[in-house]
Order: sequence, then structure tokens, then C-alpha cells
Amino acid sequence: MTKHLLFLLIIFPTLLFSQNGMTFDELKDKVSNYFDETLINDIIKELPSEENYRIWGWDVGDFSGDGYYDLSFAVRKFGVGNKKVDVYMFCDIEGYLVNVAKYEKDFFEIPLEVGIVIKDNVCYITQKEKLYHWNVEGFTFDNGNIILVDKFETEKLTNYTKETYKNYLELKSKEKYIDTKSGNTKYEVEFLTIPSYPRGNVIYKGFNNSAFIYDIDYVIKGAYDWQGEKDASFFVSSAYDEEFLYLTIDVKDDEIVVPSCEECTSDYIDLWFNIDNINSKNLITKKNKKVEYTNNLDSIFYKFSLYLGDFAEEKSYVTLSSNKEIPKDIKANVSKVKSVALENEGGYIAKLKIPYNLLGIDSINKSDVDGLELSCTIIVNDIDDEFKPNMKTEIASSKFKAMEPRYFGRIIFISEKNWYGKSENIYNNKILNYIKEYGL
Repeated sequence: MTKHLLFLLIIFPTLLFSQNGMTFDELKDKVSNYFDETLINDIIKELPSEENYRIWGWDVGDFSGDGYYDLSFAVRKFGVGNKKVDVYMFCDIEGYLVNVAKYEKDFFEIPLEVGIVIKDNVCYITQKEKLYHWNVEGFTFDNGNIILVDKFETEKLTNYTKETYKNYLELKSKEKYIDTKSGNTKYEVEFLTIPSYPRGNVIYKGFNNSAFIYDIDYVIKGAYDWQGEKDASFFVSSAYDEEFLYLTIDVKDDEIVVPSCEECTSDYIDLWFNIDNINSKNLITKKNKKVEYTNNLDSIFYKFSLYLGDFAEEKSYVTLSSNKEIPKDIKANVSKVKSVALENEGGYIAKLKIPYNLLGIDSINKSDVDGLELSCTIIVNDIDDEFKPNMKTEIASSKFKAMEPRYFGRIIFISEKNWYGKSENIYNNKILNYIKEYGL
């Protein structure tokens, strides 16, 4: 998040070239060191036909990752009667500057509030939506797809400043609450957001449904003995249908320990759920015109523990524990949790199928699930020596603390027609026109 805050500081000094914006000829002079004149002439074909506009924020860089310069800038039209600019993004494709994206962005007071920085193969667009409310969106271009990489947002909530970061490709999320008066951080959380799509959905390029947990920041126990990605790391993905939540956990482990006796310790996986589904966004409440933080520790937590078996005769199985007394009907339904564990090259893969009634959900409608979230953290428990069970590594899908809702990760249900993130193919219209021409 610090990286994105720096963008706000970087953008404005580079934008204060004029309080009136630039003409196209002025922009042409500035970018002539980067582009041949024939490429620059490609740009003007995409702009408004008359000279009734000015160009404000702009930057040159490589946001497509092909080693060639790309260009992005903001255009403000005269006499439109609103506070909007159009942000154009141009990529060098086979010797032409092609307009790969155009986004309409609001500004609060002046067009300078929409700024552009191209850095690390990403084009960042900064926007002031209202007083104390900023956001930064990062886009990249890859094989015809303009892809939303991440988004940073900051806003003032009376006595707190809230910062939110989401990376739609790595599926990492961060939230921070800062006391506006003192500047002290009230709390900060970091977790993986796992999108759950309808079972059988095809995931198109530019979207990601598999989170990879491999960073030492997510090793919540045994970091000293952790030897890196091959020692213990995992991918996790999710899907759903009308009756069940499905989870696939693909673990990298160079030293798998399976039980050699009934009481022996072995590798296993924990899945923690906050059944009340309380997370950081609803731990902040307004009282007496001030924002207050509540711990809300009196929640119901379920821990499903998946034991691998021996990948041969002894099958995997799941147990359930809780901080509260588990109702009889829930206990009776634990047997309906289905699991399988299979050894593969460099580790193992585990799959679970969990009925909704064990998670406090009645049913799922695939067309109307947007906004439904589960507070969930997956923990891989890696034991390299069965005779030293306390010397284990725990790597989790959030910077986890048991029984504290704000430190849980998220599973977000995505409806049939929606996506987590944004990806648009610039050739879609051409393809549709070809199809129409052939009468299909």
C-alpha cells in the first residue's frame, strides 16, 4: 500500500505543467522522443474530431510488457457540463499505436485530480472521487486483453482513515485503519481473497481463481525452520453449486509425513470458518458521530481438520471442532463432508465438499450470490519429523489469529455472469462482426 501512496506524491509534481492542460501539438512535442511521427499520427485518429479538448495527465512507459513504449493520457472536452475526463491507453502493436482502452473518470474539482503513472508494466490511474477519497487502479495489456491488476483506495471515516488494497491477479487483499488525529494504525490485516465461481465455469484469461500462498509473511508458525516454497506452500481454489462449497488445496511439500501408527502425527490441513461471517468491514461501527472499532470476539468458529490418510489403504477424513458447543444436527452432518487426498509430484492435493448448512448458509442461488462472503482461513500444517510434532510449519491464507474475526481470509461467491476483477478483449467486437458476416 505504501507503494500506491507514493504514486499520489509522484503524480502531482509531474502534472503541474499547466493549469489549462495541453493541446495535442504540445503533447506531440513531449512524446516525440519516444515515438516516430507515424505512430503519433495514429493517436490523433482516436481523439475528438475538433480541437475542443485539452490533454492533462499523461505518461509514457511499457504497460504491456513487450519492451516497447506505450502511452496513456487524460482528455477533458470543453463545454460538456460535467466533471469527467476520458483516459486513453495506447499500446505499440506491430508498429501501430493502438487504442486498447478508454475509461471515463470523474474528478472532484479540477482535471489534474486524474493522474497517470506507468510503472513496472502497469498503467496506474489515480482519481479523486470526493474530498479525502482517492483510488488508484492499475491496468496491464496482455495478448489483446486489458486487465485490471489491482486497486488501492483511501477514504476518511470521521476519526479514521481507511486504506484498502486488492490485487485481482495475486488475490491478495489488505486493509488498514489509521487514527486520523494521531496517525497511529489502529489495526492492519492482510489476507487472500478466494473467488468461488459456479462449478464448471471456464475461467478466462485476465481472471484468476487460484490463490498461491508461498510468502514467509503467511508462515504463522515455524518460520525459522521454513525452507521456502518447496518446503511448504499451496494453491487454493473454490467453486460452488446449489448444495455444496468445493475447495481444492494443492500443496507443495518436499517431505510428506503420513501416519505410521494410529496415534502418530502427520501432515494435515485446517479450515477455519467464522460462522457469523464477521470480518473487518463490519467490525467498524458509527456511534456518537464517530467510527468505533469492536473486537466482536464472541463469535462462533468452526475448524474442519482434514487428515490425509496414507494415500493408499487409509483414506482421508475430516473432523470438526469449535469454540462453542456444536449443535447435534451439525454433528450429525459432519459425515456429509467429503474429502479426498492424493499424492502428486512435489506434494499432494486435497479436495473437500462441504454442505452449506455446516457453514450457516441455507442455500445458494447462482444468479444472486454477489456480495455473499465467508470468513475463512486455510492452514497447511507441515510436519517434517513425526517424532517432533511441535516442530511444525503453519502456512495460512491470511495473517491469521485464531478466534479474531478480522484476521480471517475471505471466500467471495461470484454469480454466473460476473467476475472478480476486470478483463476486456479489444478484439471482441471484430470477432462478433466476423461472426455476423458469416450469418452465425
